[in-house]
Amino acid sequence: MLPVELVESATRAAFERYGSALLQYGEPQGFAPFLKASETLLNARGVECDENQTFVSTGGSGGLNNIAMAILEPGRTVLVERPTYTPAMAVFRGYGANVVEVDTDQDGLRPEALADKSVRYPGAVLYVLPTFQNPTGRTMPADRRADIAEVIRRFGTLAIEDDVYADLRFRGEPVRSLYSHAPDNVVYLTSMSKTVAPALRLGIATMPPKLLDAVLRLKPGIDMQTSTLPRRSVPRSSARAGSPTMWRGSSRRMAPNSAC
Repeated sequence: MLPVELVESATRAAFERYGSALLQYGEPQGFAPFLKASETLLNARGVECDENQTFVSTGGSGGLNNIAMAILEPGRTVLVERPTYTPAMAVFRGYGANVVEVDTDQDGLRPEALADKSVRYPGAVLYVLPTFQNPTGRTMPADRRADIAEVIRRFGTLAIEDDVYADLRFRGEPVRSLYSHAPDNVVYLTSMSKTVAPALRLGIATMPPKLLDAVLRLKPGIDMQTSTLPRRSVPRSSARAGSPTMWRGSSRRMAPNSAC
């Protein structure tokens, strides 16, 4: 199921091209060709951005931790779906945040419930998984995303859109990101762990430039930089796979065996 031959050949090609530099420290923001290759994936999801807004994280979880360190302080409230991804709540609480659940229905977050909590907790951050939400698996429809975007714009809320499962789709059409509805209010986070290989530990995060500056100042204190080896190998994998979004290949390989 995992693309062993593809990753192996891409890694070999990267060593042939970069030599010992592949084993050295790299840029905290990320390897420029990888950032460039990620633009196609991001644009397809309605995430229009440039290199001044994006960085490569150590997996989606590393990106979330990096962002939380930059924006949270003890006592700040983080609004989350009821239920939500438990490890994310642990990250927020680790920085002293007050985690508050927001009511949901079959389409995800209820806009009126979010508005109510936004009044009660001014300055709160929103954490949301609109696509294949964990643990429910539901996907928020486009009109609900537009309604949620209207609420976060109205209250000036910063939202973290965790979209690590977006390419695990076996049927139906993708829904454009929450970010596409409110780019000035949304931090967009995705990962290759679910669709290529978990061990690569490669995440992609897009956000307003001012916030990115804060994140990159803190990143060296967390992990110095995301590993150079996978960051420089993956663009080679993309080219060899014949697709700018080769990480979708894993979901295609799984589809015949899935009932989803």
